[in-house]
Amino acid sequence: MQEWVVDDSNPATNWAWREITSPEEVLVKMKGYSFYRTDANETFGFTGAPNTGAQSIALAKDDDNTAGTDNKGWNLVGNPYPSGLNWADLDDTYGAIYYWDDNGYKSWNAGSGDGKSIVMPLQGFFIYVPSNGADNFSVSNSNRVHPTNLTYYKEAADAGLLVLEATSPEHTDRLYIRWNETATGAFDFTTDAFKILSANEGVSMLYSLGDDASKLSIDQRPATESIPVGFFNSEPGIYEIALGQSSGLQGVVLEDTETGVFHPLAEGPYEFIWSETESDERFKLHFESLNIEAGGLLDKVLVFAHSGVLSVKGMNAGFIRVNDVMGREVLSHYAEGDDLIQLPLSVETGVYLVSIQQGAQTITHKVFIN
Repeated sequence: MQEWVVDDSNPATNWAWREITSPEEVLVKMKGYSFYRTDANETFGFTGAPNTGAQSIALAKDDDNTAGTDNKGWNLVGNPYPSGLNWADLDDTYGAIYYWDDNGYKSWNAGSGDGKSIVMPLQGFFIYVPSNGADNFSVSNSNRVHPTNLTYYKEAADAGLLVLEATSPEHTDRLYIRWNETATGAFDFTTDAFKILSANEGVSMLYSLGDDASKLSIDQRPATESIPVGFFNSEPGIYEIALGQSSGLQGVVLEDTETGVFHPLAEGPYEFIWSETESDERFKLHFESLNIEAGGLLDKVLVFAHSGVLSVKGMNAGFIRVNDVMGREVLSHYAEGDDLIQLPLSVETGVYLVSIQQGAQTITHKVFIN
């Protein structure tokens, strides 16, 4: 058994694992531990009254907010109850939850991730506490989920969610990207999750890079045209990056900056040769749903937007189509042709691609709509 040490009084062993070898050591309520055994069929029993009511344990903070470069701020805590714990009630205060899963960490925050939103009884897990984070991890009976309503299910597909996968022989690693206009491109405590890299050999790992260089396993940000993607495996070999979920979106393209290849992930996984000496920030994810081409009379067509109204000037009869940067069509309109065509749009603020088609000619304008 191991404990995660967060005692600043001993820098030599702080923010690191310590082996527990004495059977006399008393385990601390609400503290998490790493427990391993060799007999898969062994049964363990508990005596005494189960925990109930308000429970709390002090947290150690990351005083310089350097979670991406060291172990500061990571606290290993646990569910003290003989029932489930609903993390959806707690993520606004404590951010993402991180579980160890044999070969890597799974995370969950604000409706995204491959970790569980329901924490099982006696489950240990990591949370990250920044310098302005909570002083204590506190739960009560209102956060509990009892066996009568403890249900495990895969949530319905989200139209704004993209999932990338990298598979190892005994582990599938996932990166979750969700469009969220209220988030930022950097790490956001209440919506994102850091990427905790596995120390196990031969495990493929995926993450995105935030605007602040944070490595993220859950990345919620405003819609954008490209996102840097990191990959790492400690062993050289042939590996794949695949599209796990795209909610029917088209035009998701993976760029391999090492080889110069642009691969549409809708056509299947991208296979590549990997060396452990390569840059782990070798890939970029692009969202390019439309081929932009122009010519002839369409060069004179003007497209602009203001206060939720799309205006097209100088167009003959043809189609006007509006797509967001992930390829989702939000408007398709056939115009008879007029000096000025104005179309109201009820869409979220962001960058959109407006495609004008007249006969065999198409031109696409990038327009900011608010």
